[in-house]
Amino acid sequence: TDGSVSKPATGVYCIDVEGGAINAVGSIDASATGQLTTSVLLSSCPSGKELEVKTYDSAGVAADRPFFVLVN
Repeated sequence: TDGSVSKPATGVYCIDVEGGAINAVGSIDASATGQLTTSVLLSSCPSGKELEVKTYDSAGVAADRPFFVLVN
């Protein structure tokens, strides 16, 4: 459904955005450390999702981290 999130691998979140996504910006939650990337060009997510978020620990290794994302 729109707004659904799947997680195919550690640190990879695939998000279905109602109406699609043109661009996105995100940040790691203040309660955690690490980094993230957001992309509307999918490399790890299946078609049908519009946004891919990848999170990493402070060493740059894929890790599950809480985050916020803003999409338009």
